[in-house]
Amino acid sequence: MSVAYVVLAHQRPGQLLRLLRRLESGGGVALVHYDRRSDDAEFAQLQAAAAASRQIVLLERQACRWGGFSLVAVMLRALRELRARGDAFSHAIFLSGQDYPLMSAARIETVLAERAGTSFLSWHPLPWSAWGARGGLDRIEYWHLEAWHRVRARTLRVRPPRRRRLPSGLQPFGGSAHWCLARQAVDYVDELVLRRRDIVRFFRHVWIPDELFFQTVLLSSTLADTVVGETLHHTSWSPGRARPNILTAADLPYQTQA
Repeated sequence: MSVAYVVLAHQRPGQLLRLLRRLESGGGVALVHYDRRSDDAEFAQLQAAAAASRQIVLLERQACRWGGFSLVAVMLRALRELRARGDAFSHAIFLSGQDYPLMSAARIETVLAERAGTSFLSWHPLPWSAWGARGGLDRIEYWHLEAWHRVRARTLRVRPPRRRRLPSGLQPFGGSAHWCLARQAVDYVDELVLRRRDIVRFFRHVWIPDELFFQTVLLSSTLADTVVGETLHHTSWSPGRARPNILTAADLPYQTQA
């Protein structure tokens, strides 16, 4: 059974197209979102590629900003579109435009077919010591409001008289924004946001919700036992850096070991 991909990108269309060509070796669809603030000429390159491929689907563009709910909104829209298409798929994987698979798409499908029903998502119950003094609870307990200027953006953190509480039935979990969701998890998340609009409203004012949303809703559900606490991404970090390292030929020994 095929694997579907949700790809969010905002730059380097040539690199993105290389990724998409690599994914086409499998049988799954790639739903691609290219940030509305990015160059229209770059998006035209993607439109040409999508017109020539049955496996590339471009999503309606919207502005996405790091730390805001817009990233989660696009992911949820992609899952809705994926279900509406009616494709048979075992898993859906989230990728950025700067990711690149270490296996062929066909090999990824084979590996995941052996783990049918299992989702992969790094998670930690909050508070988590790696996320500061409040262990990440401050991301939830305060109102986070994005104030945008045409040149720069900043996030306002508003401390209410009483700390915000998650909607009924949810416990706080967080981790990496990367995910690989089994089909039943995709169905559950999509149906949950349709049924529980209070959850969507709450997460609109959470700081960096893409590192909290999927962990919280899935680990608070009856599917919790089907979620493996790890991602399928290899990410290399250097001390003191806010962003992961760009992988080079020097990282090839890791692929060999894997």
